[in-house]
Amino acid sequence: AHNTKEQNYFTITSFKLLLEHLSVYSLVFSTSMKANILYRSILLVLIIFCCQTGLLDAKKNGKAKDTNKCTSIVCKKTVDKLLKDIDNNVDPCDDFYQYACGNYLKTAQPDRSKFKDIDDNKYEQLMAMLEEPSTKGPRIFKMVKQLYRQCLDEAALDK
Repeated sequence: AHNTKEQNYFTITSFKLLLEHLSVYSLVFSTSMKANILYRSILLVLIIFCCQTGLLDAKKNGKAKDTNKCTSIVCKKTVDKLLKDIDNNVDPCDDFYQYACGNYLKTAQPDRSKFKDIDDNKYEQLMAMLEEPSTKGPRIFKMVKQLYRQCLDEAALDK
């Protein structure tokens, strides 16, 4: 028991001396590149350890959300559109571009691009939002909808 007590005292004393020698202040403001690298390495290891410990604890307690699941309506619609563009008759290892875009290329018009389709889709979504009679949402949305309706009111514009 006496030997263990001496070892603990030696370890604690050594640790205290190390901390005094490599104080945070001297490491941060030290001109020595080695000391700065040592400080940053220790800090990085501590951050990684804390993050891993927190994530493992959250997983055990069921508090960590699985962010890899597509559950929103927008996500599901996007996945559906992407899956429609895939040509399952082509092996992705042989021709990945044809596999990923084959069906889109069969139905796409030559003068259009996927970006044009996305632009059109966003425009349609914006118009649907502006034209829906919803009273929910932030005040700014209500003001924009009101301004949009006023712009469309030709009778009021002619006055």
